[in-house]
Amino acid sequence: MTHPGTKKKVDVSALSVYGLVVFPKALGHVYEAVIDLFDRLDKRLLLAWFHSHF
Repeated sequence: MTHPGTKKKVDVSALSVYGLVVFPKALGHVYEAVIDLFDRLDKRLLLAWFHSHF
């Protein structure tokens, strides 16, 4: 018979490993989306500036 706290320790460690694997991937997707957004905004602002000055 196992101790009741053993299952909780296993669950916590499994969630910790899951978080270490999934969370950076999620951050990577968010990072790429933010970079893409700023890249698009930068292109639009540059185009607007170019048209207003020339």
